[in-house]
Amino acid sequence: MIIHTLGFPEIAEEWTRTQDPEFKKLTASFVKGLNDYAAAHPESIKPINRAILPLETNDVNMHLLFIVYTRFVGGDELGMTQDWQEMGSNTWAIGPSRSASGKAMLVQNPHLPWFGEFLFTEAHLMKPGQNMYGSTLVGLPGLAIAFNDYLGWSHTNNTIDNADTYEVELRDGGYLLNGERKEFEKQQKTIKVKDENGRLVDQQVDILRTVHGPVVKMGKQKALAIRMPGYDKPNIGLQWWRMANAKNFDQFEAALKMAQIPFWNVSYADKEGNIFTSLTDWYQSDHRATGISGAR
Repeated sequence: MIIHTLGFPEIAEEWTRTQDPEFKKLTASFVKGLNDYAAAHPESIKPINRAILPLETNDVNMHLLFIVYTRFVGGDELGMTQDWQEMGSNTWAIGPSRSASGKAMLVQNPHLPWFGEFLFTEAHLMKPGQNMYGSTLVGLPGLAIAFNDYLGWSHTNNTIDNADTYEVELRDGGYLLNGERKEFEKQQKTIKVKDENGRLVDQQVDILRTVHGPVVKMGKQKALAIRMPGYDKPNIGLQWWRMANAKNFDQFEAALKMAQIPFWNVSYADKEGNIFTSLTDWYQSDHRATGISGAR
C-alpha cells in the first residue's frame, strides 16, 4: 500500500522512459541476466519468490525507489527505518603521510543488518580497460560501494533532514491550506491481498494527495502528507556506474556532479594519494592529502 500511496509504479514508468540510454542498456542486460539465471536454475528460486518472474526493467526501478526512499530518504518520516543496533556506518580515507605503506588507504564499514532488502551482494565486473569489484544491495544493478585499479569509495548515511511530513486539517471532505479549503487529488487503485486462506483477492485502495505530497496517514480531524525530493533524478544507478568506471579524481568528481544520488555521503581514496569526502549537501576535498578524512 505504501508503494502505491507514494506513486512508485508511475514514477518507475517515468524513470524507465527518461533514463539515460546508457543506463537503460545496462539495466536491460541486468534484468536479462537475472531472468536467464532463473530459467536455467529454477531450483534455486524459492517458491514464494517465483511470483515476480519474469522480471522487467520497471521492477528494478521500483525496487530502487523502495530502497532509497522508504528505507533511507524518508525512512524516519514513514516510520520504516529498520531498528538495529550500531546504526551509523563508518568510513575512513587515510592520506599517504599517515599510512605505513606511504599510500592512501580506504576503510569501508557499512552498518547494515545484512538481511532482506539490506543484504549486500558482491560482484567482480570486468570489461576492456576496467576491472571493478564491490557490492550493492540485492536486486540493484551495478556497484554502490566499490574499487577498481585506480580508486575506491564507500558510503555512509547522511543525517540531513531531506523529507518532511505535513499535518493538514480536514474540512468537509478536503483540507485547509492557508485557511482555505482545497480538494484532495484522488485516485483509486486495485491491489492483490492474501485472505486468511492464502488466496489473492482484490482490494480497493484510495490514494489521496495534497499540495505537499501523498497522504500517508488519515485521521478524523487531521491527516499527514509527506514530501520527498529527488524523484526527478532517474539516473542514480548511472552515477554509481560512472563512479565505478572512473580512473582518476577528476572523472570521479564529474560523476558526483551528476547529483543523482539523494542521500549518502562519499569517502574516496586513489592510487595517486588523493583522499576526498563528499557530503550530500557539501563537500571537502584534499588532493594528495596528508590528513585523514572521515564520515559518519
